Amino acid sequence: MEKQEEKKQEEIENKEIENNEVEDSINQDEPNTEEIKEETIEATMKDTPVNDEQDKNEAEDIQKLKEELYEKTRQADEYLDIARRVQAEFDNFRKRTQKEKENLIKYANEQLILAILPVLDNLERAAAVEVNEANKSIVDGVNMVINQFKKVLSDFDVKEIEAEGKQFDPYKHHAVMQVEDSGLEPNTVVEVLQKGYELNDRVIRPSLVKVAK
Repeated sequence: MEKQEEKKQEEIENKEIENNEVEDSINQDEPNTEEIKEETIEATMKDTPVNDEQDKNEAEDIQKLKEELYEKTRQADEYLDIARRVQAEFDNFRKRTQKEKENLIKYANEQLILAILPVLDNLERAAAVEVNEANKSIVDGVNMVINQFKKVLSDFDVKEIEAEGKQFDPYKHHAVMQVEDSGLEPNTVVEVLQKGYELNDRVIRPSLVKVAK
């Protein structure tokens, strides 16, 4: 009996030893929560400065890109403004050149016309003489030449300036005398002493006139 009891007691002790060993093994395998928390905090603290530095560098890069973009945009606007001014100047030059070319064509005969107008003046003076049987044929011939002259001038866009009975126009008339004439308003052209002419609406010779006071 005693042996059986000793054997049972020994078995109980062996089971307790086995149970203790199992518990120790389980405790060793379970992770230490406090240690894990500490390790996580340490890792976070180590990573945070790196992330902050990275964010700072990215912000600096973005700011630098913004500044470069602003500078490029400013330069592009400046070049565009220069190009527009050059284009405007070129357009003005082209228009001015075209206008000068047109005027050169329109008024190319101005000096020639001015040179022959005195001839027409003399013919008109000759035709203004008193007509009689002795000179009628001559006067008729002179008037024929005058008409031919005027036809040629008209073909070249030359026309006579209206003056007599008109109000004095300093751009078209040149007053050489003032006379008393109660029947006319002041500054009315009383008489034309020499006819004036326009070429394509440009006055090439003003009329010499008498003007009422």
